[in-house]
Parts: sequence; structure tokens; C-alpha cells
Amino acid sequence: MTIEGISLSFLFDTGAKLSVMSKQVLQSTALPQPLDFYRLRNQAGDVFPDKVVQFFGGHPLTLEGPFVFTVFVCGIELKHFIYTLYLPTTFVAGYDFITAAALLRLLIMSLVAFVLNIQLVVVVTIIFQSHLPRLRRSLIS
Repeated sequence: MTIEGISLSFLFDTGAKLSVMSKQVLQSTALPQPLDFYRLRNQAGDVFPDKVVQFFGGHPLTLEGPFVFTVFVCGIELKHFIYTLYLPTTFVAGYDFITAAALLRLLIMSLVAFVLNIQLVVVVTIIFQSHLPRLRRSLIS
């Protein structure tokens, strides 16, 4: 995945509602613009308030943002909201990202193709095994 042209490792987390990454990691990358440039603002130019979410065990956690980045993954380019936090963490692409990039549909299609491929192999194997005695007889004679 790339964010503003910078390759970053990430983790898909279908249990996370939002996409989040460490502010320190984001600031240490060579973004084309200062980080504040990407902060979402209203029509008056004011930044939107930070978001408070429930962390493990119901504890509140404040996320800064959203920041709007151009993201490229699996051949799909989109503008996406990413929140930051002051903890060292892996970039988490949440369910919001998965649905925005239509990756869930891609994943389901891949699983269906995989299952159909297995079924095809099983059917071909069964057909081959049912004709195996006839093939052996024709090879011997």
C-alpha cells in the first residue's frame, strides 16, 4: 500500500471501524506536504475535532484527525480518512478502508474462485478415476 506515494506496511483489521496509524511514523515519512496540510477542514478552514473511540475494555482513546490521503492498494486509488494516535502502532486499515476500496468484494470473489477451483479439481479427479480402468485396458492392449 502507498500513502501519498510512500510505501507502508499495514494490517487489515475487520474489527476496527477506522483506519489508524502512529503519528510519529507518519511524521517520519517523506510526505510531499507537511502533515497538517492533509488534515480535514470545514468550509471555514477549521479542523474537525479529534475523535474519541472506545479502546479495549471500554477505555476512551483520542484519535487525531481525520487526515485525508491518496491511498493506492491492489490497483485501486482512493482518497481515504486516516486517524493518528501518539502510540507506536502498526498502520491498521480498518473496515472503513476495506469497504471503501471494495476489497471485501475482492476477497469474497477470491474465496469463491478458490472454492470453485477446488470443486473443479475434485470433479476432474472423480471423472478421471472413474475412467482409469478403461484407460489402463486401452494402454495394455
